[in-house]
Amino acid sequence: MKEKHLTFAVVVLILLLLIFLALNRWLPAVSDHGWDKLKIGMTQEQVEDLIGPPNRMTKGEDGSESWWYQRIGSEATAEVHFTPAGTVYWAVRDDD
Repeated sequence: MKEKHLTFAVVVLILLLLIFLALNRWLPAVSDHGWDKLKIGMTQEQVEDLIGPPNRMTKGEDGSESWWYQRIGSEATAEVHFTPAGTVYWAVRDDD
């Protein structure tokens, strides 16, 4: 009896995971609501408050930073690039 419950629980968890991955495939890396409010010249703190912390971040030798956002299970990405002073100078989003 215990094995049947365990098997059922595993099957349910796998189905839930597959549903999550299928639904997540069509979501953008950053919500439209936050992305639409992102502006050139915003500070890193403002960006983080607006769209959250990045999945990955790199620093250039000149002190500039680039932040990458990616939705798990999807190829949707967003990039935000900051000047050495910490303000946005370029941002791009690819939701394909």
